[in-house]
Amino acid sequence: MSYDFHGYYTDPKIGYADGQLAIRVEQAPTPKIEIPVPASWVDELGDTWYKEKGSFLLGMPLHLRWGARTDSAIIAMLPAGVIVSYDDWSRHGGPRANHQYGYITCRDARTNQAFGTFA
Repeated sequence: MSYDFHGYYTDPKIGYADGQLAIRVEQAPTPKIEIPVPASWVDELGDTWYKEKGSFLLGMPLHLRWGARTDSAIIAMLPAGVIVSYDDWSRHGGPRANHQYGYITCRDARTNQAFGTFA
């Protein structure tokens, strides 16, 4: 608490300037607005993708493809035992080295049986 030379309580936000009552208004802090990352989205091919980080241990050899379709060009044949890290999925893919993306089929389309183990 503070008092002026007349003994009156003084609020540092209220005072006199040039003979006029002056009230100092403090700016409220600006809230930080975080833009959420969508949990899912639809790409230009109409496929729904879901954000998820994980890894997949191949239980059998699988093709690594350029696109998220079984008719996309093959990049390589990955042998059983390889662990593929992924950051999203759409019944399709995962990232490959040098930050380019490739796609693998990890489930049987008819039975939904995984071709490996998700970790």
